[in-house]
Formats: sequence, structure tokens, C-alpha cells
Amino acid sequence: MLTESTRLRRKLSFTPGVAANLIGLADLAVSDGDRESARELLDEAAGLAAGSGAHGVRRWIEEAREELGLA
Repeated sequence: MLTESTRLRRKLSFTPGVAANLIGLADLAVSDGDRESARELLDEAAGLAAGSGAHGVRRWIEEAREELGLA
């Protein structure tokens, strides 16, 4: 469902929402043992958040990096 939500947010150009969803997808990737994909998702999320001025989401991304051991 999170992947579908992300797809719909992309379609609607809701960039901060896409960035926020990517954090959740990164968490799932780590749970599946795919740390590289998680890192890539957080990098994409950071770029989207920065480009859209979503400062709160940027903080969440940094917190997620710390919590997931990807800092």
C-alpha cells in the first residue's frame, strides 16, 4: 500500500508527501536486509524534500538515517 501511495503522490506532484513515504519504504528495505536500497531511498527523499522546501521532512529523513544506522 505504501508503494501505491507513493505512486499516487508522484502522479499528483505532492513532492513532500513522496519524500515522507520514501522514509517508510527505506525502513521496510532495512527490515528486509536491503540497506543499499534504503540508503538510495533516503537520498532520493532528501533531494525531494530539499527541492520542495519540506524542512520538517528533511528532519525526519535525518532522524531515520540515525535510527536505521545509515548516517
